[in-house]
Amino acid sequence: MRIKEVGIIARGFPLVFSNYSKFKKNNDELLRSAILSGLLHFFEAFIFKDTLDYIEGNTFIIAFQKAKIRDGNSIKPETIIAYLILNKIHKRNLDKFITKRIKPYLYKVLKNFILKYDGENLNCIFRFQTFKENIDKVFKLEATCPEEKFKGIF
Repeated sequence: MRIKEVGIIARGFPLVFSNYSKFKKNNDELLRSAILSGLLHFFEAFIFKDTLDYIEGNTFIIAFQKAKIRDGNSIKPETIIAYLILNKIHKRNLDKFITKRIKPYLYKVLKNFILKYDGENLNCIFRFQTFKENIDKVFKLEATCPEEKFKGIF
């Protein structure tokens, strides 16, 4: 089990992300963020009435956590999404694993982001790049070996 990427999306755009593994060459972060955001909104609008916790594919699991943040240019709070992409794991109770082990970390990332940037202009994404360090701290991913990276969390 290995984390591939952790990030935050708003309006379908990547505000900040940390990539811990090479997916494929020529990977387009903007396209990936738009697809993740679109999938999440589609599933919640037409299939699930509540929030979608994760999507399980053949090789990856993508977990989500949503929150609201105030943009400096808007009165109404906007939805931001923290996501985590990891290799598929074969757990007996994957729902419980995602809920108890993954979502609290995503919530912590979102909470820290909101504390730091609430009321800021979300259009200026270059200012969020320093938040990568915070993501790394939350997930304790300073280790060099992939196995050590995940041991720090679980």
